[in-house]
Amino acid sequence: MSAWTKPYHGVQHLNGLRAGFQITVYDRDGFAECLVFLPGHGFNAKRTHHADAAEARAHGEKQASELEARA
Repeated sequence: MSAWTKPYHGVQHLNGLRAGFQITVYDRDGFAECLVFLPGHGFNAKRTHHADAAEARAHGEKQASELEARA
């Protein structure tokens, strides 16, 4: 299984995270966003902007490791 879901209209999610965590990448026109959702914070994600989707995915994977979010 891939670490990331297959892109769907520019949106990907990181697979294999513990309950309550979600990391999503939006590939926009000319930049990408990475949203990191934490347990207990509802829809209030930490949002960062990146040059492209590859950079945003790398940031998301780093966040997952730092937060010990992987299942």
